[in-house]
Amino acid sequence: MVGGKFMVKNKTEKKSGFSLFEALVSMLILSLFFIASSKVITQKQPVEVQKNPHGYYECYYYGGSLWQHRANGNASTPAARTNNCAFQPPSGVTFINVHYYNNTEYYNSQQVIMNMPVQIGQPSNINMPGLFTNGAQTGTDALYAFMTFLKLAHPNSKIYQNWKNGVPPSQAVMITW
Repeated sequence: MVGGKFMVKNKTEKKSGFSLFEALVSMLILSLFFIASSKVITQKQPVEVQKNPHGYYECYYYGGSLWQHRANGNASTPAARTNNCAFQPPSGVTFINVHYYNNTEYYNSQQVIMNMPVQIGQPSNINMPGLFTNGAQTGTDALYAFMTFLKLAHPNSKIYQNWKNGVPPSQAVMITW
């Protein structure tokens, strides 16, 4: 204090930094950016799962006639009479399961690689040499095993629907993928 007066030092040095207004504007811009992108940041991106085609073919004798039906995913063709069932697996299918039933026997295969069409003609004539590696289930075991498979895996199949109504097929082949 000099002569009763405070002495104020005048600083002529420049300070580097932001003013309060500049800092508030910067924070406003950043907050608007975060508000706009919060939906994208918090939203979980779905994981894409590769979906292989799935479905089934069925060929069966019912009422003395040979019938064929195909269901692929959610699409289905109506059951139609035929003289010879021919199944061609759709493209992209590498493994199939084949189930064969007649009045006394039930065979099934597990994950067979299929590159050729399957031909089915007269009863007890299935052209798939060496396909079934396991033994047959016979008698009531065959009936129960095939019926259980259809009930659990393909309840909308024509074979199962006819069977549920009291008319089992005399012979049936179901190919699933």
